[in-house]
Amino acid sequence: KELNAQLADLEGQLRAAAERTVRALENEAKIAGQRVESFTAALDGQKKNVSSGNDSEVQLRALEREARTLREQLEQYMLRYREAVARDTQNATPADARVISRAIEPTEPSFPKKLPTVLVATLATFLTALATVVSRELLNGQRDQAPTQPRRTPGWVGGGATGTHRSEESQAEARRERVAGLLTHGGRLGQITLDLARPEQTLADLAERIDEPARGMAPMVLVLDGAGEGATTPHDLADLLSQRCRCIIVDLAADEGRGEPGFSELLAGEALFSDIITRKPGSRLHRIGPGRAGRDAVLAAPDLVEVALDALCETYDWVFVAAASSDEAQVLSPLAKRAQGGLVMAGQLGNGHAVEAAYRLSDLTRAPVTLMLDAPEPARMGELRERDPAPL
Repeated sequence: KELNAQLADLEGQLRAAAERTVRALENEAKIAGQRVESFTAALDGQKKNVSSGNDSEVQLRALEREARTLREQLEQYMLRYREAVARDTQNATPADARVISRAIEPTEPSFPKKLPTVLVATLATFLTALATVVSRELLNGQRDQAPTQPRRTPGWVGGGATGTHRSEESQAEARRERVAGLLTHGGRLGQITLDLARPEQTLADLAERIDEPARGMAPMVLVLDGAGEGATTPHDLADLLSQRCRCIIVDLAADEGRGEPGFSELLAGEALFSDIITRKPGSRLHRIGPGRAGRDAVLAAPDLVEVALDALCETYDWVFVAAASSDEAQVLSPLAKRAQGGLVMAGQLGNGHAVEAAYRLSDLTRAPVTLMLDAPEPARMGELRERDPAPL
């Protein structure tokens, strides 16, 4: 009985499971049938669309053929119209114009061209000016005249004397050749004759042996006194120059006048320029002495000396710094590098000490170094001061 009961239960469970499975399969079959129906309906719709698209394509092609036919007819009618107009108008040429593309307005003007116009105008102006100058020269009859070359005079020296004679010009040319001529060793030194009777020529020769200073600055010249007694001194040269322009001499050759304030007090900040600049009676030359501390104290501070010399170069037209020809190279080197030229007062030819000092000075600077020779018959300074020289 128990086994039969269990079998009956199992059969009931199997029957219930089979019924559930059958119902599930029936539902899925219904769903699949509905999908098939929807797919069939969509397929029918697509078939209808394809058939209608084919009809539209056929209509489009028919319209294109019709448009092409109408275009050809229009072109024929236009051609006939132009021919008819040409026949009506005497000597008329039928136009054959077609629109290729629409024109676009340019953003920049295409004419006139700026660069060619400027070049043509410049060339025309140059040719006109050239023709004017040539015509003027031909009409004035000056084409056979040889141009004269004026003597070069630096702007910081001023113009020379006017009204010179032919003999003076030849002597000046000879003196320039001596200035440009060199003594020995490939031309490291030059020479100038200090002619007190002709100061303008002497100063012009001196200017040619001095490098041009910076703009707004006066030339600074280092002068060594290598001549003996009775020869021209740096003070005489500076006094001669002071009659034509503003000149000052800084005397560091000796310790004379140590009782008065001088350059050493200026460097120490104990005095101003107005306190140390002196002038001899009857002379326009300004002078600065070494001061109470002596020349050694001044030469031991080259940086401060250079600053003070720059201030003097901004005020005067010429600045002379007198030093001893026996000073060592370490003492003269800062002054020589700052100077635009070097002078050695030699007196007369054959002064070996002056030549040796000039060569030592040329080793310390790149500026021109010149031997200053006395004239065979120098004029006295007193007679020169009595003249009324024209300022440069």
